[in-house]
Amino acid sequence: MEGSDMETFTLELGNGSIVEIPETYYTGYPLIESGDMDDDGELEMVFSIMYDSKTDRGRTDKVWLIDRDGKDGNYTLTEIAL
Repeated sequence: MEGSDMETFTLELGNGSIVEIPETYYTGYPLIESGDMDDDGELEMVFSIMYDSKTDRGRTDKVWLIDRDGKDGNYTLTEIAL
C-alpha cells in the first residue's frame, strides 16, 4: 500500500490455519501473547501492535483475541475494546 501506514496481517499457525488481522497501522511492533484465558484447556492468543513513538510504550491502539473452537478447530477473531 504505497503512501499508507495501514496493512493487513496474516498469521499462519503451526497447524496450517490462517488468521487474518484486519487492516491496522503497521508502524509499530506486532506482539502476540498466549494463555488459557477462559479456563477451557485451550490456549488463546492476543495480537496487538505496540508503538515506540507513544509516551506510554506499552500502549496499543487495537487488540484482537484469537480463540480456537474446540469442537470444529476453527479460529474466531474478536476485537477487544480498550
